[in-house]
Amino acid sequence: RGEMDLRIDSSLVNYEIFTIDVTYKSTGIKRFTSIPTVYRKLRKLVKTKIKPDGVLFTASYDLLLFSYFISGRDQYRIRHQVRDLHSLQLTTSLISKFLVFIEGKLLRRVESIIVSSPQFYNEYYKKIYKGKVILLENTPLKTTWTSFSKKEKDDIFNIGFVGIIRYKESLYQLVDAVEKSALNGMNVNVLVAGGGDVVDLKTRI
Repeated sequence: RGEMDLRIDSSLVNYEIFTIDVTYKSTGIKRFTSIPTVYRKLRKLVKTKIKPDGVLFTASYDLLLFSYFISGRDQYRIRHQVRDLHSLQLTTSLISKFLVFIEGKLLRRVESIIVSSPQFYNEYYKKIYKGKVILLENTPLKTTWTSFSKKEKDDIFNIGFVGIIRYKESLYQLVDAVEKSALNGMNVNVLVAGGGDVVDLKTRI
């Protein structure tokens, strides 16, 4: 996804960024037609930069697919991060069943999966994955709050939208709900903090 999604402390981890140019910006026909080209570039990069028995860390389903074939039987280890569940994974349609089947096959070569919610495993991955599961919840450390003091209650209700702004529609829906609440006499503030593409946010908020 690029450097906007990369949050690594360079004082703790020595890393280098390699960019593979693609012709698409989101899902669509271009994303599927570019798969062979992206796969060849990624495979060459992995074979050149990562030693055998190294780790391939994936955070999307296309990267999981690529890593499955690049790793072979045991040349590389795969660790897969589950950011969220797609609606197609939770329905009973034929397309959903097919995608779940394919995902289960791909996960057979995965050494461990990292989930941000225990429900991701309990409600879904428990059915298709038998390997190691690491829970890494997307919450601040408890020490983050040690310097905070309790605020006196007032009539203002504050909502915090914190993190990388990727799914803007969710933020727009929140703002619409706050505007409707204001018409009903509620005093609500929305506090936005984080990174991401904010080019068109000021025109909508």
